[in-house]
Amino acid sequence: MAKKQKHFYGWYLVAALWLIYFFNIGFPMYGGTVLNSYMVDQLGISRTVLGLGFSLFSLCQGLPGPLISRMIERRGQRFTMGAGTLMIAASAILMAWAVRSAAAFLVFTLLYTPCVAAIATVKKETNGRTAAKLVVSQCVVAWVVAFCIRAVGLAFGLA
Repeated sequence: MAKKQKHFYGWYLVAALWLIYFFNIGFPMYGGTVLNSYMVDQLGISRTVLGLGFSLFSLCQGLPGPLISRMIERRGQRFTMGAGTLMIAASAILMAWAVRSAAAFLVFTLLYTPCVAAIATVKKETNGRTAAKLVVSQCVVAWVVAFCIRAVGLAFGLA
């Protein structure tokens, strides 16, 4: 009798991770070529300005890579992914109330918590409470400023 081998789940993980990568990275990275002409027409901006925004977005994604890898080495993958996910979720929830104006969105993204690596450095240099206070205070300040910009825009009929 042949001994039945255990089922290898690695290929299921590869397939699941590929789907996650496809939806999270594929559409934003490669869908822009389809949507750019519509965005230029609707927003009334030049292709250069639109390309600059995408270039800055790509640069901001790549620069923290070495810092995040260092955090993964020190704290582990689960902690790093969990902390990043929580910060993105908190930012998205706070942004839900001020999503009508592009100016409010831009100000919010400029002021909210920078990245997991920066918070990890603050935690290492000080303590956990200081890092937590930093995350909460930056999100709250970003939301308040974005909300004020949106309120002023509504008052003047701009938003």
